[in-house]
Amino acid sequence: MEIFKKICWIATIVGGMIGSLIFIYAMSASESDMQMGSLSAFAIGFVVLPYCIARAVSELK
Repeated sequence: MEIFKKICWIATIVGGMIGSLIFIYAMSASESDMQMGSLSAFAIGFVVLPYCIARAVSELK
């Protein structure tokens, strides 16, 4: 179970990096506010979902 916890937290770090890259792309390449908002929400999803899964796995006994 400890290895799975570490894998989940590593996935959270990788998700944060991917989310950051998507957010930077959204701020630089979007043509409209609607596109910027949707890409920003997509970037937040890449950060939040792995974090929630990692927290849930960490609380399991």
